[in-house]
Amino acid sequence: LQGRKEPDYGRGAKQLIHENSNICLHFRYERGNIEEGFKAADFVFEDAFFFPSAQHYPMEPHISIANFDGDNLTIWSSTQSPFPVRQELSRVLGIPLSRIRLVVPYVGGGYGSKGGIRTEGIAALLSRLARRPVRVAFSAEETFKTICQPRAKVIIRTGVKKDGTFVARRSEIYLNGGAYANSGPSVTEKAGYRAHGPYRIAHVLTDSYSVYTNTVPAGAFRGFGGPQAAFAYESHLDMIAHRMHIDPLDLRMKNLLEKGEEYAAGDTPIDCDLKAAIKKVAEEIRWGKKDEEINGSRDKGLRVKRGKGIASAVKDGGGTNKPANAMVKIMNDGSVLLSSGSVEIGQGMRTAFLQIVAEELSVSPQEIQFAELDTHYTPFDKGTNASSATSVMGQAVQKAARDAREQLLSAASSVLGTESSKLELKDGGVVAPEKKLSLREVMHRYFADTEGEIVGRGFFKVPRDANVPLGYPSPFWEIGFGAAEVEVDEMTGEVKILKYVSLTDAGKMIHPLQCHGQDEGAAIFGLGQALFEDLIYQDGQLVNPNLVDYRLPRFPDLPPSFHTHILEEGGGPGPYGAKGMGEGGILAVAPAVCNAV
Repeated sequence: LQGRKEPDYGRGAKQLIHENSNICLHFRYERGNIEEGFKAADFVFEDAFFFPSAQHYPMEPHISIANFDGDNLTIWSSTQSPFPVRQELSRVLGIPLSRIRLVVPYVGGGYGSKGGIRTEGIAALLSRLARRPVRVAFSAEETFKTICQPRAKVIIRTGVKKDGTFVARRSEIYLNGGAYANSGPSVTEKAGYRAHGPYRIAHVLTDSYSVYTNTVPAGAFRGFGGPQAAFAYESHLDMIAHRMHIDPLDLRMKNLLEKGEEYAAGDTPIDCDLKAAIKKVAEEIRWGKKDEEINGSRDKGLRVKRGKGIASAVKDGGGTNKPANAMVKIMNDGSVLLSSGSVEIGQGMRTAFLQIVAEELSVSPQEIQFAELDTHYTPFDKGTNASSATSVMGQAVQKAARDAREQLLSAASSVLGTESSKLELKDGGVVAPEKKLSLREVMHRYFADTEGEIVGRGFFKVPRDANVPLGYPSPFWEIGFGAAEVEVDEMTGEVKILKYVSLTDAGKMIHPLQCHGQDEGAAIFGLGQALFEDLIYQDGQLVNPNLVDYRLPRFPDLPPSFHTHILEEGGGPGPYGAKGMGEGGILAVAPAVCNAV
């Protein structure tokens, strides 16, 4: 096949990658009347934007070990989605789910790359043939050629009133889906739904396409279509502001949605003060104020110049149609075991969950163990993605802990002969008006020789709503605001980021240190996309599938001044008002840096 890599090539190409069409998926979102909206506008602006493809490059590559024992298959896998992988293996191998067992240890990073079947099918087939355990571990080059972030071309046309009010927006998005669909169709839907940005626009029409090409399959990547859309609409906004001689900050303040205002009919209202967020990051880089040193450099005609840029972005967070189950056991000796299908991929999810259970049972986190993830015994989960661990699975964990708590108080009531309403859990024990028992004592006295256990169960799922554009309301809105100050060498084109400020909203931080680490990591991802990263093809072949030729951001690339701000406005769906926040930091980086340039 002739190499084809640009997304819009595949649409009209005579050469088909698969039968019938090179369009893998077409998603349309519209509201209002786009033609009437443009008629009502005083100005209409149109621009086109291109976003590179990137590699997730987790420190641990794709790897799995498979062992067929008779007709039963056990796989140890580095995956973010053990239950969906089990489902796919059942389909491929033609064996029941009950004969397939996936065990997932700690995973060395994923960022979306480990959300589907990768090495597991190969290892399973080889093990069935050899009747021996088989280990399949991809090299760095093989990992590069397995999955990537979709390359994008975005065309945006916006109608604006003389005072800067947005009235209409027409967007076309072409995502390079690569050779196979993977999760590209879902990314295409999300990118299309987010294309009009966090702004009040009455008339919207978006067409989003996933296009087959002869390149590495593209799918889930941190931000899930959000970075591509945000880069386009935020760069477009600054271009409009400059053409209309309006301050870009003022143009944003005029059009940003208010807290509590609808993003789309029927969907969850905006749950954060967006205007306060953009003002905060703008203040951090002294927006609108001239630096004497910068002015002096310009007066002397030096080739190094400086600029500032800001950006605002939102994404619907928490995923779509994600059932979450969790189980909390209080053992006969009073110790606690937590079981959940969320995968620890370095984001600190296990620590947050242990804190939630500890809070609900009034015990120390050190008294709680996290059960190994094993699909034979672990409650079902659809996968660890979409910033959903704390916000969605966290609710199931909290409900399981509260269920266990109620059962424990009921048992203590029976043991002490006191109404459960007069009991409380405190400092690892049950406190009655005149007596205190440890959890161990309650369990021993209640179960006696049977050595029983208390099992608390929790379940959460956002209910389906056919009136919402994507079929399910967004659990919450994940925000990403950024401000950058850059230095550009006009002769060489070299860009240095002198200062970057990131802001997101966690609702309520369960573990503040981990939250800041998540936002910093997401922002560094964005820096790589803005300045360095791209998968390069020549004659249909990927020529930089290694860390010699593919440029990842390094610690020396961090700006001398690098700050993250995390709001705690509450209102999130998760425990104690928490929201997911591991992807917000990536959204605004590329447009903020490019606007500064």
